[in-house]
Amino acid sequence: VLMIPPVGMSVISDIDDTIKQTFVHNTRLMLRSTFIEEWRPVVGMPDLYREWASYGACFHYVSSSPWQLQAQLERLLARTGFPPGTFHLKDLHYKGRRFFNLFRSSTALKPKQISRLLRSFPRRTFVLVGDSGEKDPQIYADMARKYSDQIHHVYIRNVPSKKEGSCTVEETRERLSKYFRGLPEDKWTVFESTVSIAQDARGWPWPK
Repeated sequence: VLMIPPVGMSVISDIDDTIKQTFVHNTRLMLRSTFIEEWRPVVGMPDLYREWASYGACFHYVSSSPWQLQAQLERLLARTGFPPGTFHLKDLHYKGRRFFNLFRSSTALKPKQISRLLRSFPRRTFVLVGDSGEKDPQIYADMARKYSDQIHHVYIRNVPSKKEGSCTVEETRERLSKYFRGLPEDKWTVFESTVSIAQDARGWPWPK
């Protein structure tokens, strides 16, 4: 059981294609990487999260992954050196097409999961980390507006999308700017290399 202090910094992190290679944009690769191959972390993300944890950040892993995979996810995080954290996953429905939407971001579920965390820790400050492949940018931008006092920053990992394919960081930021319209430019970052954001935690509003 993880004890989260009432005051401090928390990182709310997506899992698939943010910290774990899942290839959500390609159904064949997604199923292969999930059910056949050994699970692999996204390069650089364990080091990044350990760096942030060294400053005192707590972690909450929020995902559209089904809760039935939590034990395997916990083993992946432990094996690859991610900081421990709380898990907030979804129920899995086996029937119909929904099975093939296993890891697709839910614009209904994920906001509820994030809102519940923010309301549970009203005195903590949060950083959101996701990827550009699905709905994370739209969801996180909405959350940043709704909880502007609690959400310090949004990080979006640049990955291929089913519709757009592969894009540069600049192209992805331009494409996502419609979701972040009205928010300060320095409130959100699109990244590929974790090196570029590893030291950001130094400037976070840590409690005195």
